[in-house]
Amino acid sequence: MTARYQLLNPWPEKALAFTTAVEHVADLIGRARSGMAAHFDLTVPGWRMLRLVEQSRGGATLSRLATLLQLARPSARDTANRLYDFGYLSIGPSPSDQRHRLLTVTIAGIECLSEVEAGIQALLLEMTNDVPAAFLEDAARVLDRMASRLSACETLLRRPPRRHATG
Repeated sequence: MTARYQLLNPWPEKALAFTTAVEHVADLIGRARSGMAAHFDLTVPGWRMLRLVEQSRGGATLSRLATLLQLARPSARDTANRLYDFGYLSIGPSPSDQRHRLLTVTIAGIECLSEVEAGIQALLLEMTNDVPAAFLEDAARVLDRMASRLSACETLLRRPPRRHATG
C-alpha cells in the first residue's frame, strides 16, 4: 500500500512514536476523567456541559451549549435533563427570549464540578511531579504548536466519507 500524502517530516518514526504516546496519555486522562465524573453520575458530555454552563456565569441556552459541545439538540436536551434530574442544573425560561431555556448551575453542580476538577488536577500534578519544569514548558510549547497545525488541517480532518467503488 502506498502513502497518498507526501511525508515532510525528516524523522517520521520518532514523530509517530511521540504522537502515539500523546494519544495514549490523552486516552488515559479521558478515562480517568470519565471515571471521576461517573462517581457523580456524570457522563463526560454531562461534565463538559456542566462546566460550560458554570463558565458562562449568567447561564447558557441549550442551543448555545449544543453548538459549543458539537451535540445534536436532542442529545444536548437529554444531557441537560439528566443534569437537572441529579440537581446539578436548573432550567428556566430565558429572560431575553421566552422560546429558549436558560440553564444555570446549582450549588450541588458547583460542588460536583469542584470535586471532579480537584481530582483531575491532582492526577495531572501527580503524573508530572518528576518532570523538570523546563521540560514541561518546552513540551507545552510543542503541543500547542502541534494543536495549531492540526487545527489548520481542519479541511483534511472533516472531509466527506470516501465513496466505495460500485460494480
